[in-house]
Amino acid sequence: TIAQAQAIFADPVQSKALLPDEQSIVYKTVVRWGTKTDFNAILALYNAATFAPEKKRYMYALAATRDPGLIQQVLNMALGDTVRSQDTVSLLAAVGSYSEGRGLAWTFVKKNWDVLYARYGSGGFALTRLVLIASRFTTKEMLADVKTFFQTHPVPAAERAVARTMEEVEASAARSTANNAQVCAWLENNA
Repeated sequence: TIAQAQAIFADPVQSKALLPDEQSIVYKTVVRWGTKTDFNAILALYNAATFAPEKKRYMYALAATRDPGLIQQVLNMALGDTVRSQDTVSLLAAVGSYSEGRGLAWTFVKKNWDVLYARYGSGGFALTRLVLIASRFTTKEMLADVKTFFQTHPVPAAERAVARTMEEVEASAARSTANNAQVCAWLENNA
């Protein structure tokens, strides 16, 4: 599948024939499993795109990178001049949806909270999505980190999202703790 996506991306005739949903799959696969050169090719397409839906397809593909340095580059783009302010939260959430980007996205959100809160703090979907970036964590340590952050940075307009985030992380951490021994045993026997 990866080789097929890379072959399609490398062939301009096949690439142009793709439907938008197919483009998204190909671009994400190329970035996720490709090289820095592939990432830069998608980044160049992103920078050249003028049609908003097309630009978003490239943006979401860039968020799929597994390389920590490139993840940081994508996060920095979120508050830069190349990403529209209405797309910032979507990009941060996209990076945070991947295991490799989750911690980096959360660190970025915390570090840039004042700017993000000034932009989106009045409430609504964007603020909720920012809060929910932390909902995918699965450890007690991250639960403590998220709790501490929202205790020191209250979000009245997204109280329900904060509560939901805490509940999800707490449940994930409890499941992880409860099933840790069985998972380790299974891995030892089946690896």
